[in-house]
Formats: sequence, structure tokens, C-alpha cells
Amino acid sequence: MNNGIYISKMETITQNSVVDLNENPPKYLKDIKLTKSISLTDWAFNPKDKFIYAVNYSKEGDAKHLYQINISDGNVVDKGDIGAINETAYNSFGAGFFDADGFFYIYHNKTGDIYRIDVAKSSEAVWFAKVLRL
Repeated sequence: MNNGIYISKMETITQNSVVDLNENPPKYLKDIKLTKSISLTDWAFNPKDKFIYAVNYSKEGDAKHLYQINISDGNVVDKGDIGAINETAYNSFGAGFFDADGFFYIYHNKTGDIYRIDVAKSSEAVWFAKVLRL
């Protein structure tokens, strides 16, 4: 999150901790209990709307959904399926991040593909780039 605030995330645990990294030593602030347990590998803070977003981990053939998380009360909203991503293996997005315009980017662990989601308009993930592996 911005301003040196860290929010821990466990893969399927609904309890998460907020820590202020600006303090020395870091200071525990509070716990956030999510209203829904979701299985995911990363999440990112959107500076435009102040929500956290994540895509669930899924096995081949399972739907992948975009989730919006309110950091003040832990409310989890399923924003919908991110669309058909033609992958041959598990669908784990190991990195998620936002740009200054509020676009959410997710990195596919298996393929190296990066997808972009305009969270203000849709849950659909659109192919954006390929990471070259050396």
C-alpha cells in the first residue's frame, strides 16, 4: 500500500494484518478480517480508488475472478470473471501491480504473460505484454 503501510496476506486466510513500516521498529496497526476467503497469490493497492484488487488462484479450466477488497472493513466483492485466458497449465498470477492511471496488471507465473484490467470499467483481462525469459 502507499505511504509505507504494509498489509500481510495469507493464501487462503481471511485474517490479515496492517503494519506501518514508517515506524522503527515497524508498528502493528490492526487486523483486517476479510468477509470472504479467497485463494490468491498476490494483491495490489489501487491509488485511484483506494481498494485492493486480486485475481484468484485456479486450476486449469476453473474460472478466474477479479476481487475488490475494502481495506477499512475487509469487505470482498467479486467483480466477475476475468475472461478466457488461453493457458495450458494452472492459472496463478504471481504478481499484481497498478500504474498511476489505475490499470491493474497481473503476471502469469507459467507463461510470463502480463494482462491488463481496467478495474474502473470491467473485470476483463486483456493481454498486454510477454516477459522474455533468459
